[in-house]
Amino acid sequence: KRIFFWSTIFGCSVLIPVYTSGLRNQSGFYRYTMRNLKKGQTRLWAPMIFVYIFSALVLRSLDNEGRAYLKWRREFLSGIAMEAHDYQSRCSVLLERLPPYLRTEGTLKKYFEYLVGVENVHS
Repeated sequence: KRIFFWSTIFGCSVLIPVYTSGLRNQSGFYRYTMRNLKKGQTRLWAPMIFVYIFSALVLRSLDNEGRAYLKWRREFLSGIAMEAHDYQSRCSVLLERLPPYLRTEGTLKKYFEYLVGVENVHS
């Protein structure tokens, strides 16, 4: 979510003006693309810098997510007791288009207890 937010902000505020100020005078959609830039223009550095910044942002985000996953995985494998609300938020599911006979909380809970066991249902 954050990755695409920042790339959109940078693309709209930096790259589009760089492309539209190109010297090839393209028309239509091509006016807003790299095709509007001439070969050898210094403006061609902007997309390359964007690629490096975007790649660094993606790698940082992947690193953060990986560290969070490893922390949760270690907690799970070590048997450290998690808070009930913490555990439930990690294992929650969204159910849609339930058959009419499972649309009450009690019947749905009984059904899941039947499927995965009473100890695995936290609601």
